[in-house]
Amino acid sequence: MAPISRHLFEANPDKTIFIDNVRVRLLTTDTLPYLGRLSGPKEALLFDLAQKRTDLKYINGNNMAFIADKDFWENNPEAGGDTEMDIVYDKENILLDPNLTLEGNPLEVKYDTVDEMRKKVRAAKFTKTCTENDVRFPVECNPFTTVECDKWLKSLSFESSKFIDHQFGNVWIFVATDASDGRKMMITGMRKTPDTRLMVSLLGKGGPAFKRIATLLAPFSNNSSRKYVYADYEVFKRRQLIDKPEVDPTSAVFRIHVEWPVSGHVKWLSKPPVDTPMTITFSPGWLNSHVGLIERSEEIEYLLTLSQWLFKGKTHWPSQDLEPYIVDDVANLIRQTSVVDETNKSDALNDDFTFKLWLVLRKCSSCATLRSCLELVLKSIRYGEITALVGNENKSTIAHMLRSAEKKEYPISRLETLTCVGLLLELGVDYYKCLMTNAFLSSGFIQNVADLNNVFVDTSLAIEDQAVGLLPIHLAFQTVNCLQKYIKSTPHELVNLTRRALHKFCESKVKPLHSELFVFEVKGTVYDWVFCDATLSDWCLHRTTFSGKEPKVEHYFHFSSRLEFSHIANRVYLPREQNQPKQPDVAAQKPDDLQQTFLQPIEYSAKEHFYGAATVLSHIRI
Repeated sequence: MAPISRHLFEANPDKTIFIDNVRVRLLTTDTLPYLGRLSGPKEALLFDLAQKRTDLKYINGNNMAFIADKDFWENNPEAGGDTEMDIVYDKENILLDPNLTLEGNPLEVKYDTVDEMRKKVRAAKFTKTCTENDVRFPVECNPFTTVECDKWLKSLSFESSKFIDHQFGNVWIFVATDASDGRKMMITGMRKTPDTRLMVSLLGKGGPAFKRIATLLAPFSNNSSRKYVYADYEVFKRRQLIDKPEVDPTSAVFRIHVEWPVSGHVKWLSKPPVDTPMTITFSPGWLNSHVGLIERSEEIEYLLTLSQWLFKGKTHWPSQDLEPYIVDDVANLIRQTSVVDETNKSDALNDDFTFKLWLVLRKCSSCATLRSCLELVLKSIRYGEITALVGNENKSTIAHMLRSAEKKEYPISRLETLTCVGLLLELGVDYYKCLMTNAFLSSGFIQNVADLNNVFVDTSLAIEDQAVGLLPIHLAFQTVNCLQKYIKSTPHELVNLTRRALHKFCESKVKPLHSELFVFEVKGTVYDWVFCDATLSDWCLHRTTFSGKEPKVEHYFHFSSRLEFSHIANRVYLPREQNQPKQPDVAAQKPDDLQQTFLQPIEYSAKEHFYGAATVLSHIRI
């Protein structure tokens, strides 16, 4: 057999080759559970079986003992070989398939009625059913038995040049195994230089996991060591996306990553020390209840729908019928409008005629209604039947007409469908630019309007382009408005955070834009109550034991609410009589109750319910 070479992988789009009954994949270590922080080469060759095994045994999720097939089927007769039972993943951890297509994209939406655009929580619509569990590492493995695995690793160790081309250099070699031995080994591996052996084993959860850790560390108790902790907090829990009509169409992301050194005794699953640098990753998602501002998001979505009609030159009105009550509302607005003394003008959103008109016209469900309303307004302006104050910053055609001394220079002709949409969109863009400016200023996110004038799309461009330009500004406001509940900021720091968010979203090329990840660093400014068992996602201790000045053994002890290797996780079940406790979704609370919710005692212990795994690297031959 010719050695495995790089060009063999490059010839296959999925970087996979087959040797007899063995599959070999070229991956990076960060795509594999528990191995992303390994020092040394970042490339890895992963060996597993080409065919899926049918003899894998199920594992008790409490004590990690194997369940006899007979006992399993007697207790789960309806399982049918599927994974529809009490799997260790709780339902809140079901995640969107990355290839799933949502109709929740604000730039690609259709509605049957205008009311659908106003729903406070809208059902997600999918092009296919999502039934996958939340496995952050999608690499599937068909594992060897531990006996077969030992043989393969021994062959690769002593005859690596026979199997692997020298082009790979000092690549990691991993072999997937089925955890059928006493160590519950999930994967094993090696690299030649320096001579290193690796093993990832399942520790279980609760007390037994910590006892196994003590056993693993006992031989090195007298050696000097260096310890470092890595922790991830997932403030927004992923949502269930099946049989739940009130689900958020696109999940928001709010993660906090922290690293810190440890000296002396290790307190397992401990919180980070005060003033520890932290990395925050945030994405507002779309129409997500965690982030809030649902109604405003729906209104922005409506503007984007109108803009798409103009881009495509085709409209999709829900109805063709005239709605007389809306026409009457417009007529009443015209009759009630009078010139307001500038000195008494207190609120542009309440006093501006074009803004009041927008709030009525946005209810139109048909072009016939919109056309009748606009004709009524334009004729009233042209023949001097209406005079009203409008802000100088308003750029809509109707605003220009109201400010013009020569009303008759605007001829009245039959309004075409797209012309009506354009006039409506102009009103909406003016309204939301004013609304956003007021919101940024009143919240203390900006100090003057210049910060927003620099990011609003130039008014010389088409109105549909201006409408699309509102989306990143809205997402930036949502982001800062949500983050300020969790992060302590001085007024100056809040303004700087806002400017960074505006720059991030306005300059982003990511599509869809609401999935953009806003990543930034903070130090000691996240409220302490955020770091609790309910938000903890992953906790890892990296302990390096030295022999003299050289590293002898490295231990990575991982704790997570999920088992990351799918070839193990898919086989772990809990007895039916037991209920797997779920991490509380503490962020799904009203803002006023947010901190109090975190501070309340939560009947959930990460130490008791998190699954532990140990990655052991030996830098000398075993």
